[in-house]
Amino acid sequence: MNSGGDTLADAQGFPYLDMRAVEPGKRLWTGLLFISIVHEYLAHRGLSLRQTIIYRDHSGTPLGLSPWPLTFPLHKETLKRVGATVVKLEDRRFWQHGGLDWLSVARAIYRNLIAFRVVQGASTITQQLVRNVFLYPHRSLARKITEALIAYHIERLFSKDEILEAYCNAVHLGPGVRGFEAALRIYHRLPSQSAAQGHVAATAGCLRAPMRTSPLVSPAAYTKRAAQIEAFLGRETSEAPLLTNPVSFRRLQDARLSRIVDSALSQIYGGPSAIPASIKSIHLTISRPHQRALREALKTAFSDENVESAAGLIIESSTGRVMAECSLKNGASSQFSPAFFGSIQPGSTYKPFVALAALECGISDARIFSSSPFTWESPAFPRGVWSVRNYRHKYFGASSLRDALSRSDNTVFARLIQQLGTDQVVAKLKAFGLLGAKDYYPAAGLGAVTGGVSLSQLCCAYAALATGYLPPQANLIRSIEHADGHFFSPEPQSRILVAGGESLEKLQEILHFSGVVVGGRRIPGKSGTAGKNSTYAAYDDKLSYALWLGFRSSRSEWWEKGAQARSITERLLDVVHGRKFSII
Repeated sequence: MNSGGDTLADAQGFPYLDMRAVEPGKRLWTGLLFISIVHEYLAHRGLSLRQTIIYRDHSGTPLGLSPWPLTFPLHKETLKRVGATVVKLEDRRFWQHGGLDWLSVARAIYRNLIAFRVVQGASTITQQLVRNVFLYPHRSLARKITEALIAYHIERLFSKDEILEAYCNAVHLGPGVRGFEAALRIYHRLPSQSAAQGHVAATAGCLRAPMRTSPLVSPAAYTKRAAQIEAFLGRETSEAPLLTNPVSFRRLQDARLSRIVDSALSQIYGGPSAIPASIKSIHLTISRPHQRALREALKTAFSDENVESAAGLIIESSTGRVMAECSLKNGASSQFSPAFFGSIQPGSTYKPFVALAALECGISDARIFSSSPFTWESPAFPRGVWSVRNYRHKYFGASSLRDALSRSDNTVFARLIQQLGTDQVVAKLKAFGLLGAKDYYPAAGLGAVTGGVSLSQLCCAYAALATGYLPPQANLIRSIEHADGHFFSPEPQSRILVAGGESLEKLQEILHFSGVVVGGRRIPGKSGTAGKNSTYAAYDDKLSYALWLGFRSSRSEWWEKGAQARSITERLLDVVHGRKFSII
């Protein structure tokens, strides 16, 4: 009987239930609801499992393996002999029972009563499959009932051969190793079709106590258990010598990249359940030098003890391809990506788009506005009035649009938004993909967005300032390789023309004054602050950048928190431009 371990549920898209997280009084009812969910899932998806994926960078160099347990589909030629061994060891009446072996249950109850403790179990292969895939192996009556009922459904939805194949592919055989194909490759450096029966039997020895008998844990225990299995099966010696030097493997260092890729795969194939189980490797657009430069730049932010999180994104402006993505929390890798799943307040990084709308309407960058406290009364506003002031209550009197953007003057831009009209400003921000359907109010022009935005949205918008075209959403997948050797490359989406001509050139000229200087060259960009956030977005001839810092607590507006994200961008650009990285 398998002792359990980590679950495949998250990686495979299966529903998953941990009974320990449910209140004891609600476990049975929760289990019954879960059974109906699993039944619907199985009826539509089946028992197919996604195999381990190799992630590679844009040059083809491996970045690491998928973060879920190693899983490879068992070769059809060896399924029969592996399955026969498993049935002999785990469930001799597998071909006769209907998911529960009542004879074994009665025998186990009798022996346990005699011993006054649990000395024998009665789980069938079908029940073990349920435990391995759908349930956390925590012993309780509610879990056993749930396990038995799901096993009953599986026996009626699938054939015995399908159940046995799924079990042999999903069973826990060691730390981070699932299924016989993965175990044979790791423990004996052989694919299943090349493995001798002795290798199969030795690997099957891990079924009872995988966390104690796996050669990854104890080579001696593995060898001893293999000899016991050989004797049990009626063979005195193994047909082949056992290796005690398993293959070492490395997971994807940044597991969040796998989540980003899965999100993209869901869009490509039409949902999580439609992602093919046969994907072997995924070639990413990631450039290691850019990734390294971004990570090192972000790590410098944590010299400030108030910085809790830092994230950044670099994309190729013309295509939206992701060159680098990094997310850190307390200086270490974070599994959450603000670049793709975040919701940050962009603050003044939205002001260039308002300035562009003004330039397109014929308003000169030399137009003079009043830098002073601003109030706009209208019954359309939630409180009937929109009041705006500058940080530190610092005002400059008569101020040109050019100077106002350089100083990030809130009151000048509030007056500009009033002159342009809310419709004009909202339409411009939506054209650049920066607003949702509910964001219809003038404060959006100052970066006050209801649901916030992700760094990828901001990065793509600044890419459009560089090229005039809004690129497809930031994408991380270059090509997908399937187990049969077939390659699939997602079709590039068309870009959308959102700006151009003299207005865009004039805006770029203005943004040079709020940008950064790298190697004597000005890089257009703009900072933004809001609450506990500090953001900076910039672009050069080929790449667009977006960086974000999250603070533990709100800082006084007298603190130059906007300068922090800007200074990190300067460090990053200094490295990128100094090393002349190649662009794919």
